Amino acid sequence: MEKLIQLLLGGNDWPTFVAAMIFALIGAIISLRVKAIKRDKLSPETPYKFSLTFLVWDNILKLLASALPVFIGIRFSSALFGQEITMLSAVFIGYGSDHVITKLEALQALARDKDSLIK
Repeated sequence: MEKLIQLLLGGNDWPTFVAAMIFALIGAIISLRVKAIKRDKLSPETPYKFSLTFLVWDNILKLLASALPVFIGIRFSSALFGQEITMLSAVFIGYGSDHVITKLEALQALARDKDSLIK
């Protein structure tokens, strides 16, 4: 079991990995907050005043989907970025995870459009 945990966490110990995931969550919430600035305050679907609780619960699926790129970014940080994970880099990984997912979705949509042109 210890070998499995070592393989899952890479060169990180358990407390470092958990702390990095928490800082990545903070980065993901910052990313959502930046996007929330552009929201329509008069929309009946959003509160007029900013609410962190609403922001998190309204985007819970997006946060959960970001967990996989965050895990990969933290686990393979030395291979991807040439350095071990730091708490600051974890914040940036969390912040950028939604952008990575958005780019992958756009790439997938583009591939589907090209497939429909071929048929």
